[in-house]
Amino acid sequence: MFDSYQKIFKSRAWLYHRAMERSPRARDAEFSIALEYLQPKAGQWLADMPAGGGYLKQYLQDDSPHCLFIETTSEFARHCPTSSGCKSLIGDFHALPLQDAGVQRMLSLAALHHVEDKLSFFRECARVLDPSGRLVVADVLRDTPQAKFLNEFVHEFNSMGHEGLFWDESVQEQLDANGFRVERAKLHNFTWNFTTQEEMVSYCRDLFGLDKADEQTILSGIQDYLSPGESDGKHRLQWSLYYLSARPAPRLRESAYGR
Repeated sequence: MFDSYQKIFKSRAWLYHRAMERSPRARDAEFSIALEYLQPKAGQWLADMPAGGGYLKQYLQDDSPHCLFIETTSEFARHCPTSSGCKSLIGDFHALPLQDAGVQRMLSLAALHHVEDKLSFFRECARVLDPSGRLVVADVLRDTPQAKFLNEFVHEFNSMGHEGLFWDESVQEQLDANGFRVERAKLHNFTWNFTTQEEMVSYCRDLFGLDKADEQTILSGIQDYLSPGESDGKHRLQWSLYYLSARPAPRLRESAYGR
C-alpha cells in the first residue's frame, strides 16, 4: 500500500540520515548536476523541498544563496543546517511555507516519486517562485534499472514496501500545464561512490530501509540491478535521474493567480 513521503520518513529518517552522515560524498554527482541546473547566485533565496537533512549545503560555496530547507517532519528538519543564511522549515508539498514570489531558486531532488499529487506541488512552486526564478526537479525515470530496483528489490526487503510513482516524459507536460516553461530536460547517468564494498552495502541498507535483508542479499540486489564495479580504488554502483529545469511562464502565472 502506498504511503506518503511524510509517513515513510517519519519512520525511517534516522536511517536515511545515518547513511548520508557516514558516506557524505557518495552522491556527489547527483547534487553537482542539480546545482549545474539551478545556477544559484549570491543573495538569492534557494528553497530545497524536501531537504532531508540539508545535504545540499555542503555543495554550496561561501558566496552562494541563502537556503530554505523545507521538510515534512521534524525527524529530518532537526538535522538541517541553521547557520547564517540558512533556515529550516516544516511544510507540505501542497502548502509550501513560503510567501508568493519569495524565492529565486527551487529544488526538489529524488523525492517526488513518493508524492501522488505532483500537480498541486508544481502549482505551489509557481506561486512561490519569483517571475525570473528557476525550478529544478529530478527523479527516477520509469522502467529504468533504478526504478526496478526500488519497486522490486526494495519493495520486497523493506518492511514498509516501496511503490514509487516514477516519471515518464509526460512530467514536462505537467509542468507546462501548471505555470512553467521547461528549458532543459535530460536523463543523467552517474555513479554513487564508496571506499569499500562493505560501505556500499551498509549505505544501501540504511538509505533504502532494507530491514528484511542481510548483507549478502543486499549485495546480490545491487549486482542484479545496479551494475556495480570497482575502479580507481572506488566501489561504484550505477544510478540515474531525469532532471528538468523550468522557469515560470508569466501568462500562466497571471491566469492562475489573478495578477
